[in-house]
Amino acid sequence: MQEQRRYIRYDTEGNAILKPEDGTSRNLKADLVDISYAGLGVAVYGKIETGIKVKFELITRLYDRPIIGEGKVKYLQEIQGKDASIFRLGIEFTNINNEDIRCVINSIQEDLCAEARRKRTG
Repeated sequence: MQEQRRYIRYDTEGNAILKPEDGTSRNLKADLVDISYAGLGVAVYGKIETGIKVKFELITRLYDRPIIGEGKVKYLQEIQGKDASIFRLGIEFTNINNEDIRCVINSIQEDLCAEARRKRTG
């Protein structure tokens, strides 16, 4: 099966606050799973259906301030946890400062390169 993603996903850590535009006033705390130039993946204890627009605030050690943006839920997977379901969401960016994302991904790539150099030099 051919890969359909346009951009590489990079595993990373961080947190996000998701504000779904679904008629509720809820804010959901999420754990960042991965990021790419086109979107991000999160794990959250609250279901947001595909097609729903979300506003988000992303916090990662790789950037010196929160990244504010908007996206659309494109992927939803329910994972049964011991006590509750966890939802894995894929969110496609619809409004984001591309420079912010570029800086985060550059930091990830620099970390990956540094790790590879350490492994080579033993």
